[in-house]
Amino acid sequence: MENGFLYQVAKNCCGRLGKGISDFCFVFPNRRSSVFFRKYLGEMLSGAMFSPKLLTVDDFFKDLSGLRPADRVLSLYLLYGHYRSISKSDESFDRFVNWGDVLLNDFDDVDKYMADAGKLFTNIRDLKQLDSGYDFLSDEQRGAIRQFWSDFLAGYDAGAPEGGSAKKRFQMIWEVLYPLYTAFRDDLRGRGLGYAGMIYRDVAEDASHGGERIVSFMKGMKGVVFVGLNALNSCQTVLLDFFHDGKCPGVETDFYWDFYGRMMTDPANRSSSLMSRNVERYPSRHPLDVSLLSPGKDPEIHLVAVPSGVGQATKAYEILDELNRDGSVCENTAVVLSDETMLDPMLNSIPESIVDVNVTMGQPMRDSNVFSFMNAVCSLQVGKKLDGDACSYSYRDVMSVLDNILFPESSCLSGFRRSLVARNILFPSGHMIIGAFEDEKCAHAAELVPLIFRPVRESRDAGAYLMEILDSLEKDLVPADREYAYMYYTSVVRLNSLHIEMELKTFFKLLFALTSSVSVSYRGEPLRGLQIMGPLETRALDFENIIILSVNEGVLPSSDTAPSFIPYNIRKGYGLPNHEFQDAVSAYNFYRSIFRAKRVYLLYDSRTEGLRSGEPSRFVMQLKYHYRVPLDETAVTYGIRRLQVEDSPVEKSDAIMDKIKGKYFVPDGKGRLGAFSSSSVNMYLNCGMRFYYSQIEGLSEPEDVSVDMDSPLFGTIFHTAVHKLYEGFGYGRVDGNMLGSVGEEGIRRYVDDAFRTNGMIDKIEGKNLINERLIADYVRILLDSDAKVLKDRRKDSFTLYSTEKYVETGVEAANPFGNGKVKLLGFIDRIDSFDPGVLRIVDYKTGKYAIKKVSADDVESLFDRSADSKGEPDYSFQLLFYILLVTGLSTIKPFGFDNIHSCLVPMRQVSKSLSDQSVLPEIGLDSDPELIAVFTKKLKETLGEIFDRNVPFRRTEVTSRCEYCAFRILCNR
Repeated sequence: MENGFLYQVAKNCCGRLGKGISDFCFVFPNRRSSVFFRKYLGEMLSGAMFSPKLLTVDDFFKDLSGLRPADRVLSLYLLYGHYRSISKSDESFDRFVNWGDVLLNDFDDVDKYMADAGKLFTNIRDLKQLDSGYDFLSDEQRGAIRQFWSDFLAGYDAGAPEGGSAKKRFQMIWEVLYPLYTAFRDDLRGRGLGYAGMIYRDVAEDASHGGERIVSFMKGMKGVVFVGLNALNSCQTVLLDFFHDGKCPGVETDFYWDFYGRMMTDPANRSSSLMSRNVERYPSRHPLDVSLLSPGKDPEIHLVAVPSGVGQATKAYEILDELNRDGSVCENTAVVLSDETMLDPMLNSIPESIVDVNVTMGQPMRDSNVFSFMNAVCSLQVGKKLDGDACSYSYRDVMSVLDNILFPESSCLSGFRRSLVARNILFPSGHMIIGAFEDEKCAHAAELVPLIFRPVRESRDAGAYLMEILDSLEKDLVPADREYAYMYYTSVVRLNSLHIEMELKTFFKLLFALTSSVSVSYRGEPLRGLQIMGPLETRALDFENIIILSVNEGVLPSSDTAPSFIPYNIRKGYGLPNHEFQDAVSAYNFYRSIFRAKRVYLLYDSRTEGLRSGEPSRFVMQLKYHYRVPLDETAVTYGIRRLQVEDSPVEKSDAIMDKIKGKYFVPDGKGRLGAFSSSSVNMYLNCGMRFYYSQIEGLSEPEDVSVDMDSPLFGTIFHTAVHKLYEGFGYGRVDGNMLGSVGEEGIRRYVDDAFRTNGMIDKIEGKNLINERLIADYVRILLDSDAKVLKDRRKDSFTLYSTEKYVETGVEAANPFGNGKVKLLGFIDRIDSFDPGVLRIVDYKTGKYAIKKVSADDVESLFDRSADSKGEPDYSFQLLFYILLVTGLSTIKPFGFDNIHSCLVPMRQVSKSLSDQSVLPEIGLDSDPELIAVFTKKLKETLGEIFDRNVPFRRTEVTSRCEYCAFRILCNR
């Protein structure tokens, strides 16, 4: 832009200096502005010439200092060593890392703003010392510090033990900080290193003492020009004073401040609070033409409310597409992201017509596929279990690695997952995992599995372990991911090279902190195409079209404050940056970025959720009400159409009828037919649609390894333990002595074996110890209840016929497939007899139950599921179903029984009855011929309805049954 700030600075300097500009050094706030400045110089100067020295202000200080930038990880470790030495603390490095990082930031601020560290970190013992010992502070600064301490000490009696104790604890922290600060700085300086603030202070102190290094660096240069700086820290001020006051012989100095227009220069606007002092203190010796830098009118501003984050990116797409209709969107258009998390949505919302895009922000490592994969690998090692030479890994951690998008497509993965789920293996061993992939057809997957699933025991081995994985992973990565892999690799190498003694989890935690803060810069031509940047990257740059996303209060300016050991009032008193300073910086960047634009689009998220207000930034409110800038306000709305949930039954087409026939009337390869169980018929009665999805289509909810034992698994382990125990008695006569002979150790043995058989749990620990004890108690209760029944009935023994018996029979049901019988099946927990002539069918219940006495007249109600059962399962249907099964059993007649009693044994109620010596509950139904006949008739009608082509599968009208149904989405429920 010809009326842009950098363009006018370049024009001014070229016209004044000509080719002599090569002997000057120009200092900019960021690298982007220096690139554009070089472009403008190239357009204005003809012929070959050397470029002037173009530096960012950070690089300028680094070049002037004799110190090299210190690595963040090394800084933390050195700081930790001094902290332990000074405080005599035994705190682990793992715990120190978190707040050690806060200390580094505080030290950085202290040095950049040249605070007196000795007085800042020394305890303020009483208010009198404030007045006498801080004469160098202004009245305002002393008042701020006094206010902090009066608030902090309010309510404390200086002579009271508790008050003294509280102050002493606080004072001890501050007493450590200053010696820690000095020892740490001395250590770094001895190594020729320094953190950013230390480097800044080193240069400022050199300037204060004659500037020997500065003069030496500037030798051969004719001048230095500071361009577009804004929020100066104390060290920068000292350096600018040095040049401004002519202390660098033979070096001409000039300053150019981008401080124009009624909004930026308004004293009521916080954006002017920093810049007005700069302009007054360092006036430009060769001022720019104000008329060329100030547009004649305010920009055309559009304020757009969008109830979505991604929706803002979509709206930005529409704006860019409109602007680029004539193909003019080039470097004159910028998209500014106030929230860096919007980068991915924005990159995916660029119109196809815009070919050239330049991203200045860089993509954070933490958002990459490589970071996700490697973090999963690190979590795998942190969560592993070691038992001698054996090592096992958490199922969740294993699948996080194998399911990651960067893990190669594997031929063995699905089989391995099914194996773990079927056996409910919570901690598969490394040997088992590697063995499961021995037949892997994908060479890369076969190579990665043994590399990943080997135990890392010490932090000194972690680096080599991760580097081997990265070397293997790199082969199949796309170019973008390969760049992230390289950056991650260098971080591992750096951390590994420090040889810091730490726990393994600390190594991974430190690596996480180190890599999550890394950004990978995009490569390309920075002067071409659409510019996508953050607010700080806009400094000194001007664009005709500006689109700013996330212009929300709390985001612009940010409401986040960095953690610090220095309280707010102390910061203010010593002139350290605080949130007011950050607000001023944000205000300046905002108003400056829109000042010379022709069209400005401000997009904000209008949703109100949690702590997010959905309100536009205060800067927008200032534009509207304070500066009276006309805003074109619009809101993007998304029409919400009410979903018409209709009862759409599944008609029985030829294809569905073929599926029904194939399951229930055509034998499979082993000659078996599909069968109806009590639960499947119940499922149909409760909801025809659920039956269709589950039984006809064969759909099921995805299974997963259960970390916590659920009710079905609890019941299965109990049933298995009881089956094995009673099977050990032998089928036949069981007396009281046999029941009493089983000790606690024997019961525990059966239970543990059931854990291994059904739960695939070899080592019982954690919550499973409680489950093991509870199941063992239930087994003991069952033995005691059988003994009590014998005693109450004055019997010596009962007859045991079977346990966990698979029973099947057939019934005739109307169907269009022929006259074949329909198979019914069930698993009966136990068949026994306590009384002559009565065969007892037993079903154990470890959970809730409900049952009602049923006569022939009540059978109809068992098949009518139009009413809500309030979540209580009614087992009357199941008991009658079992009687029907046993009645049709070919071996029933040898038993010699005419009466069959089908009953539930509810373990919770049995336990209660044993404890209070009350009558044992045995809730059941007898095989009344009329009752069974009516039940059989209704069952046949129900089966016939399933086979009837003219009766579609319908969903239930009782919506409460849909709450936990796996198919509710398919039914639009």
